[in-house]
Amino acid sequence: MGDLFDHLPQVEPQGWPPADGNNYYFCTVPPSEVRAAMFRHWQHLAARLPDRYAFRHDALHLSLLGLVQERGPVARSLDQVKAAMEGFRHPPLDLVFDRIETLGQKPKGYPAIALCATTQPQDALALRIYQVLRLAGAAVKPPGKTLAHVTLAYGPAIERYVLTVPLSWRVESFALVKSIQGEGRLEILEEWPLGR
Repeated sequence: MGDLFDHLPQVEPQGWPPADGNNYYFCTVPPSEVRAAMFRHWQHLAARLPDRYAFRHDALHLSLLGLVQERGPVARSLDQVKAAMEGFRHPPLDLVFDRIETLGQKPKGYPAIALCATTQPQDALALRIYQVLRLAGAAVKPPGKTLAHVTLAYGPAIERYVLTVPLSWRVESFALVKSIQGEGRLEILEEWPLGR
């Protein structure tokens, strides 16, 4: 007698991340005091803007390395990705943000209004994450050179706004996150310290 489930189609493991419409990536998430400072700078600017913008309180981050690829999952499981990062070593990052300006347009919608940094130390961290994942067998694409920035809002383009006092952020950890589509928030799946 055959197995009761022989007639059912065989389902291959789907891998990770799932094709659920959300975005998965490594990033740094500002601590509460840095988020508060970002909001103060934003309020100072927003008061003089003719348009209204929604500040991204629950989605502030600095992107490092995306994990959703056109060709499908990058790893067998989330646990494989987490295991690859165990023992990860990289020094903390020192970021200094000096301006808020308009960056690229979303495919459907407004451009990003972003707080931008004067230097780009995050590129070395992104490259190290990529190297560790590749050694573990994950099918990730290498990171490109990026402008260190934190998107504060989406909306009509603005003129460049220079901060009267630059904002400093010492980045002491990074995280793997899920960006919840349509909800404007991040879910932290795992976080790792820097400088160990």
